[in-house]
Amino acid sequence: YRRHLKTPAARVVLLPTWQCELRCVYCAIAKTDAREMSEAVGISAVSLLFSAPTPKLTLAFSGGEPLLRWPLAAKLCEQAVSRAATEGRELDVQITTNAWALTEDQIIQMKRWNTHLQLSLDGDERTQNAQRKPLESGGDSYARGPAAHLDTLHRHGLDYRLIMVVSPSTVAQMVDNFEHLVGLGARCIQLNYA
Repeated sequence: YRRHLKTPAARVVLLPTWQCELRCVYCAIAKTDAREMSEAVGISAVSLLFSAPTPKLTLAFSGGEPLLRWPLAAKLCEQAVSRAATEGRELDVQITTNAWALTEDQIIQMKRWNTHLQLSLDGDERTQNAQRKPLESGGDSYARGPAAHLDTLHRHGLDYRLIMVVSPSTVAQMVDNFEHLVGLGARCIQLNYA
């Protein structure tokens, strides 16, 4: 808590759910139905964020897949944005998502909140579907994931970063996968190892 009070930019990370539409081969997060954040906990977490005496704040969402609890995440973002404006503070919203449930309406709403998206895309279609396996049979995490939304993100000017996870089984294709993401028009790519 002392560090929270002294940091120049306070940050709180919320996990609205541990559920996810994907079963990534390297993910260690247990997908259990009981792991759902209540609205009361979310409101308390936003209050904790605003208890920091800093002019800059970050409200981050991760999981699981935070877009599965979009109504709750949106409500908390609206409250935080309103409070930051009232208090004259700078608020950034950060959402880490696989983009499976992402819609254009959500992108438009996120733009109003000064949102930065972190999008999970490991490379080309073969790599993405091999590493990020959809829970539903016959699903395609490449066709429904970040690759399908890049044009919309660019059109609306929403800030984002692609998170490309490189595992031992895909390290030989790392350069090709990186070039594939660049070819899609990706403006920022972060390489993570698994």
